[in-house]
Amino acid sequence: DDGDAGDTGDTGDAPKGVLAAASELAGMVDALLNGDDAAARKDAATQLLEREEASVPELIRDLAELELATRCKSKKSIITRLTERGDPQVLPALRRVSALPKKGCGMFKQSDCWTCLRRTVSASIDRLEKIEAGEDPDAAPATKKTTKKSTKKKSK
Repeated sequence: DDGDAGDTGDTGDAPKGVLAAASELAGMVDALLNGDDAAARKDAATQLLEREEASVPELIRDLAELELATRCKSKKSIITRLTERGDPQVLPALRRVSALPKKGCGMFKQSDCWTCLRRTVSASIDRLEKIEAGEDPDAAPATKKTTKKSTKKKSK
């Protein structure tokens, strides 16, 4: 007997997909993806990138690089790579980037430091949310059919 008949192989709350391959890195990955504290996320990202490259899946390395990137174009490039992978597990990190303050740069600190990536991150979130929902991310958006009201007057 290879196991109980009722064993479904369910691993409970364990991460799925490529993140499961990094179970020994789970604490750092969780801090990186879900941590509320920016310093803890940066620390986890640094620790992950200091590990032997082969021991950390590319997806996780990309997430760590995104956390540590300080230039708009760098973040945008990493977001593009993450989106191309098509893994909705990166959504928390993308939502955090999307929520970055829109002020803080320029002479009076009133300009958006992240202007160059706003459209990209928004499109990435939309695409990955569709994938997460099991929808085709390349399908045209559904349009509502409008019915024309009759303009004919009722005759008596």
